[in-house]
Amino acid sequence: MAVAVLLVLGISMVMFTIPAGKADDGLKQTIMSVYFHDHSSGSPDSTARAVVGFPGKLWNLTQFGTLFVSDDPVTEGPDPESAPVGRGQGIFVTTSLDGVNTHVSLSIVFTNEAYIGSTIQSLSFIPANRTK
Repeated sequence: MAVAVLLVLGISMVMFTIPAGKADDGLKQTIMSVYFHDHSSGSPDSTARAVVGFPGKLWNLTQFGTLFVSDDPVTEGPDPESAPVGRGQGIFVTTSLDGVNTHVSLSIVFTNEAYIGSTIQSLSFIPANRTK
């Protein structure tokens, strides 16, 4: 039994060992800043809307269980009229009973010529009552 365990561990170590010099061959680093332009529910051009919540409760970002969907324009600069880069599409769910934490699953879907077809995925949480 001990020999079998050692054999499996040894094979696993060999399978998952990558020489340090070859780990980044051919990869190119890209650094970019992008800006999301979110229009809240209630405005006619809303890009983020509450779609599910508890019956009889207010559907807002601080109410536990509220689910939002978003499809925000993403641009190169902070001005909404700056060059479009893509769309920020995803879901937000308030996941803490006190409404402080929101689970976020978001994709940046690039539509500009330089990166068309590429995406960046993000899975995280944010404090719902954060002001900065």
